[in-house]
Parts: sequence; C-alpha cells; structure tokens
Amino acid sequence: MNTAFEPTRIAADSGVAEVIVLDECHSTNTTALQRLTNQTVCLPSVLVTECQTAGRGRGNHDWFSTGGSLTFSVTYDFSPMQQKDVSVVALATGISVAQVLETLVGDVNSNAIQLKWPNDVYLRDKKLGGILIESSATQPTQLVIGIGLNINNSLKTAPAGISATGIAITDATQTTHNLEDLLVLLLNQLDKNFSLLKSKQLDISTLWNSRCMLNHSDISIAKGEIDQQPLNYQGRCCGVASDGALLIEIAGEIKPFYSGIVHKTD
Repeated sequence: MNTAFEPTRIAADSGVAEVIVLDECHSTNTTALQRLTNQTVCLPSVLVTECQTAGRGRGNHDWFSTGGSLTFSVTYDFSPMQQKDVSVVALATGISVAQVLETLVGDVNSNAIQLKWPNDVYLRDKKLGGILIESSATQPTQLVIGIGLNINNSLKTAPAGISATGIAITDATQTTHNLEDLLVLLLNQLDKNFSLLKSKQLDISTLWNSRCMLNHSDISIAKGEIDQQPLNYQGRCCGVASDGALLIEIAGEIKPFYSGIVHKTD
C-alpha cells in the first residue's frame, strides 16, 4: 500500500464515498474510466497514485509526471445537469484548484494562481498543472476529472523544454507540502463548488476572470477535429462567459467559443 496516502483518513476528512490508492498506474483517468464503464465505482470516488507512468493531457498530449507531483482522478455525478452543460465543469475544477493553491503561494506571489482556458493552471506564467475530463458513452453526466499538479517535484532540474515552461509549488515556496492534506483540501473545495454548479449558484465568469491569464491579450484559437485542418481565429480575449465560453473580440464583435486550442500572440 502506498504510505503517502491513507484511504480511511481521506474518506473521513473529505466525505467522498470511495478512495482508491494505487502504488503505480499508467493513468488515473484511464483506470477510473474503466471502473466507471464497468460499473464498479461508488460515487463520488477518488483514485490517487504517487507514480503515474503514462499520464494523458488534452488531445494527444502526454502529461510529464515525476515523484512529488499530485496526480488523481475524481469521479462525480453531475445529474440533473444536462450533457450540454457539463462543459463548465473544467472551469469549475480550475477555479477550485486555484482557490486551494492560492493558500499555499498567495504570500510569495502577488499574481497567485492563473487559469488558462479551458483546463490549465499556471503560476508565474509557467504551467503548474492541468485538468482532463472524460465520460463514458452510457453515463454522460458521470464524469472522470483528472488533475495533475506539480507540487513537491521541482522542475528546476527537469529537461530544458519542461523547466522553461513549467513550475512546481515547491519552486515558489521553497518548501515541501503534505500531499495527503492537500488532496483533502482539494476534494472538499471541488465538492463545494460542484454542488454550487449543479444548483446554478457558482459564478463562473467572476471567479475565472479574476484569474484569467489570457484576459486583454491578443490570442489565436484553433477549432476542428484532431485529424482535420483546424480553422484559426485571432482576436483579443475578453474573459469567459457564465456558460464557460471563451469570449474573443474579432473585428469589433465579441464572439463565444466553446472549444479549441488557444495561444497567446502578443
């Protein structure tokens, strides 16, 4: 059993119905999604590992993970929300993560945690973590929410391409943090915000836009399927709407986008 995480304590302090701790796995999302598909999960559930060997990011991207990172997946039932509304879950997740991590770094960084639409978490303009949300075809409102965060795994000695663009909490605070305590805080904040989201009481736009790293920046967004030539749009980011859409001013008109790959251009 992985000694860094105690399932009984996590369940008691967070209120989740099920805690699965694995010494190692390829991907917490893949494992959690298999359990959901096979109907062997008790919701809400969390699956956490200290060693993830094949983490997945959005699209075809891999997620670089080393010892000291916090990698876990939460399976949560968002009914009675409609399937068309679950796109805001990624934003609610990002907000929840930011609210918790700000308590760790708020005193050492005036900008605290930044959010990049729709699923990335940044600190000091470097990537701190990411979110990957998936569902099974048969239960579209039961979502597997994968979260990967650089906490105690300093990226100062990581490969050059990663250390230049990534950061860990320990790089900012110059100390290490208890991963089990942090997991419990995150689970409680997620549950609080998810409950507000389901009852339409979570102010997505206000909570996101105060942390939006793209706001007022010139950006481009590529829309299209992975195997097709994407359509590219350019404009100025105007934050996000209450339904989670990214708002971009293009030729004097503000247009909403609900999917796409975004890059800063200024």
